[in-house]
Amino acid sequence: PKPVKPGVWLMKEGGYYIRGCATDPRTGRLKEISKPLPDVDAAGAYATLQSELEKVRNGSHASTKTSFGEYAVSLMERKIRSGEIQSAKTREQWGDILELHLVPAFGRVPISELRRHMVESWKDEIATVIKQREYQPTTANNWLKILRVIVNAAVAEFEMDRNPILGVKDFDTSTHQTYTEEQPNSLTPIEVPAFLAKMRELYPQ
Repeated sequence: PKPVKPGVWLMKEGGYYIRGCATDPRTGRLKEISKPLPDVDAAGAYATLQSELEKVRNGSHASTKTSFGEYAVSLMERKIRSGEIQSAKTREQWGDILELHLVPAFGRVPISELRRHMVESWKDEIATVIKQREYQPTTANNWLKILRVIVNAAVAEFEMDRNPILGVKDFDTSTHQTYTEEQPNSLTPIEVPAFLAKMRELYPQ
């Protein structure tokens, strides 16, 4: 719960986590350094943090050194602290989408090297599983929504001269039926008593 050195926390699984802020002279904004360092001691972690902060102050901490995964996690943490992400449900949604879909697809790509063709290629892969009915297009559009938030934030923060998500369209939902007469999103009168009895059995509270 307390840092072992300013901006340095010991992790339960070993190694240290560094976090600190400095003003980027190029933008006049605070830039956060926030990442785990599993293979260093406390002194090394502190030295790394100070080095990273100095790069920010000198305007040399380029976005090329920040991977999509690092930036996405950092942005989520900042949104939670600022109150933009408040509910536990939204935090869970962000965490699941990052862990299961966006980080596996783009995690190691430097944020400044993300290109539209990478996003479109990923969309093609997702479209295949949508056709196989493994996912609904509305679900995949939620992934795209969060991807847009992350990329748009990076474009503004790093003053990138292009936006790789610009013009990327949502998955088509025009032929998608969320619920049908055969599978409605409701219980029949006959099903209600059985459902409530089982709920009372499993969750008596």
